[in-house]
Amino acid sequence: MNTLISQQPTHLLPPPNPLYMGFTLWLGFLLNMLPATDILGVLNIFPIILVFWNIHYPRQVGIGIAFLFGVLMDIQFGFLLGHHALTYTLLTYTTIALRRRFLWFGYREQILQLFVLLLIHQLIFALILLLMENARIGWHTLTQPFIQSILWPLVVYILQWPQRRNSKSEANRHR
Repeated sequence: MNTLISQQPTHLLPPPNPLYMGFTLWLGFLLNMLPATDILGVLNIFPIILVFWNIHYPRQVGIGIAFLFGVLMDIQFGFLLGHHALTYTLLTYTTIALRRRFLWFGYREQILQLFVLLLIHQLIFALILLLMENARIGWHTLTQPFIQSILWPLVVYILQWPQRRNSKSEANRHR
């Protein structure tokens, strides 16, 4: 028997509320301002949220939002103006360019691709720091993308939770 027929059908999720998308981006931005981010150096959740929304809804988020939040991050942390903006814009552009390829794979392959994407983002960030501020690259340059990519399935589940909940209530209403 054909295995494709016996699989459960996948359901399309309804589009997210734009206010929810904005809320999650602001929440990621605010979480980056926690003092624990400086101590651990690994709690940078904003790039993962940005990647998620750009993979699933690139027309709603896109490069402009990435640039805006990048400038806000630069202002908040006192970096050279445009440092975060450049790296978030490059991350967003690369994510949008690879989004269809990314969605074809399961979580394990997505984690690996996300690790490479976030590692490149982190290395560009560190390179700009080296060139402009003569800063040292720490251990978090490699661990941060690793931890962010490991958190990918949890981030996907959390960010799609309202859509799944609405999808189930719609399915029950039509029965």
